[in-house]
Amino acid sequence: MRNSLNKASFHFRSVDTLRCIAVLSVIISHLNSKWLIGGHLGVDIFFVISGFVVFYSIDNKNLFNSKLGLIDFYKFRILRLMPAAWLSFILVFFLSIFFTDFFIFKESLDALIYQIFFGSNFHFWGLSDYFSEDSKFSLVIHYWSLAVEEQFYLIFPILMIIFLRFKFPIIPLLIFGFLLSIIIASYGSIYRSGAAAFYLLPTRAWQFILGILGYYLY
Repeated sequence: MRNSLNKASFHFRSVDTLRCIAVLSVIISHLNSKWLIGGHLGVDIFFVISGFVVFYSIDNKNLFNSKLGLIDFYKFRILRLMPAAWLSFILVFFLSIFFTDFFIFKESLDALIYQIFFGSNFHFWGLSDYFSEDSKFSLVIHYWSLAVEEQFYLIFPILMIIFLRFKFPIIPLLIFGFLLSIIIASYGSIYRSGAAAFYLLPTRAWQFILGILGYYLY
């Protein structure tokens, strides 16, 4: 028992370290992309970590065994994400009134309205490419990744309940979803709008699934 606890403790310290590296790499990249080339890949790492940690929590608490478990899962994710997100919303909203022009204020407000419905990534997808000059005028463009995570948290538990109820093989389905998502992302990056491949959940799902598969290996 003690060995299991020590292993779990070491695991979460390792994950927290990796999460810190991912966040810092994104911050440095935003300050000056020349300081850390490819620093935005921290977002990709963060999605993998999210898949790992969330499925770890779900599996260890048996949240898929009842409807109450599913409610507990959503309650936990809301309490985990929304207080900080809404505090940031409020601060950005009022600061943008006094310290930005009307164009930036309106763009930020539009994005915040989308984010209320967990959809700011769709807003930015239609607006511009993440790495374009236009995106630098948005005060809340970083919320696209929060929207993707929220969509994953909303959809994934329901799919898992369906798979478990009908006794579908989980690992082959995860591998199939992983490969399908990579194919869609590659096709979107090469032949279609790179913005779609960057912002949308179907082209990011392979990263969450990679974290889940990592959990199974763990």
